[in-house]
Amino acid sequence: MCGISGIWRNNNSAFDLQSIERMKLKMSHRGPDGNGTWCSKGQKVILGHNRLSILDYSGAALPILATRYGVSPHLRDDENVLFCDTKSDWLNNLEQCNKSKELREKLGKNSRKMVEEFHTINSSYIEFKSLFKSL
Repeated sequence: MCGISGIWRNNNSAFDLQSIERMKLKMSHRGPDGNGTWCSKGQKVILGHNRLSILDYSGAALPILATRYGVSPHLRDDENVLFCDTKSDWLNNLEQCNKSKELREKLGKNSRKMVEEFHTINSSYIEFKSLFKSL
């Protein structure tokens, strides 16, 4: 599962970029496949993220098979992922994907849509902005 960290400031104090880097480092186990930092115009909000590669497959519109543990809550079985709880599930789902181009395309297209809707820095910014406004 990916990790997101953030700092919001409501005055003109300077950002401490080392703070966001320390937050990202503490969450590195949440997404060991990459990380980044984003700062809003006017520098009121700074976000950091750690990326887990399962979203790379989704972002590339490739079909994914996964266990149910530690994945995005937006993944839906047989819609944008095939969940595999047993060895038999893995084998059956791999065979299904191998045989059905239509299934591969459906899973890939829906995974990509899910990433664009819920797992971009812009969608996270909107959620954080809403949260900070409520404080």
